[in-house]
Amino acid sequence: MRRQLQSAFERLRVAEEAEERLCSQLGELEAEAVHQAREYHARIVSLMEQLSRANMLLHKAGASPSSSSSISIHSSS
Repeated sequence: MRRQLQSAFERLRVAEEAEERLCSQLGELEAEAVHQAREYHARIVSLMEQLSRANMLLHKAGASPSSSSSISIHSSS
């Protein structure tokens, strides 16, 4: 009986250590995902700004709607 109890405690200890490692890995993955999402968002904002500037330059240059496509940029952030 005592040996079974010790074996159960050892399995519990191993399971708890594995849980801690998994939680740590999950936290690292979540942090990396947030970092990548922020970089992606910044890139999208940058591209939207570039398109907006290009659109303004086309309008300032007097480009007619029939000779070039008009680009409309709407930011939802």
